[in-house]
Amino acid sequence: MREPTSGIEPVQTALRAVGIAPPSALVVHGSLLVSTIDRMSTATPELPGAELLHAGLSDLHAGRESEAALVVQIAAPRLRTLGYNVPERSCVPGNDDRESPEHRLYALLTEERGAGAHSRYNALLSRIASFARAAAHTPAR
Repeated sequence: MREPTSGIEPVQTALRAVGIAPPSALVVHGSLLVSTIDRMSTATPELPGAELLHAGLSDLHAGRESEAALVVQIAAPRLRTLGYNVPERSCVPGNDDRESPEHRLYALLTEERGAGAHSRYNALLSRIASFARAAAHTPAR
């Protein structure tokens, strides 16, 4: 019998041993085991902030830094625990991740909106938090 190659493999083996098919993808976040089944099919438009999540993930995977992409990066830890596949690091070329997504978002909003940056920043974070709360109470389909 070969040795497990990752922290996930023993879990998958144990699930199979009791007749349970393991999810297609599992990830360990700290001590929490999370299924990364793509929940995008369950991010229905009626959830508040779903449009922000969809736009942010699309922009991240396309290498675009946008309001939505930065908001999704800020909320990434919570979204991952809910089963959403959010990249660990920015996919934006030339972004070395030294500056936090919070600071990059505020700088972007300041460039675009000047004095209105603070209220837009708060509104965006509130919107993604609303999505996360709603998604936490919505069963995966």
